[in-house]
Amino acid sequence: WLDELDRRYNIYSHFDYLFISFKIGLTKHDPKIFDYACEKMQIAPPEVYFVDDNPENIQLALKKGLKGHVYRDFDALIKEMKELGILKNRNSRKKIPLEKAIKPYIKELEDALELRHPSPTIYLDAIQYRLRLLKKFINRVQERYEFEIYEDF
Repeated sequence: WLDELDRRYNIYSHFDYLFISFKIGLTKHDPKIFDYACEKMQIAPPEVYFVDDNPENIQLALKKGLKGHVYRDFDALIKEMKELGILKNRNSRKKIPLEKAIKPYIKELEDALELRHPSPTIYLDAIQYRLRLLKKFINRVQERYEFEIYEDF
């Protein structure tokens, strides 16, 4: 399901590293996963901030020397990340072109038109609705995360 989210919303592009337990053959219950991640990123455990909703997984990470946060609430996570200096202020945000942010939607539209969608008007209305939702999502992301999406046309 993560790959599907990435296909739709291009979420993987927002991370320098992504470790999906089932893809690397280690579970979050196996302390070796933290060694693996640190080795792949070539950084020391204290430089890693691990977020999980399971306190047991956080305890394993802490035992390995990582920093950890038990996820319960989005705003609390963002607050802690700002306090630790993980998230920067708005002026130092990474900038992401709007074109890149909406690329999955444009691709879907192009594919639909190329395939001669049986009901293009309805489909175009649906795409337009999804783009409006995307705009709301983009605004929320810009408010809460440390990057901006800008027009680059």
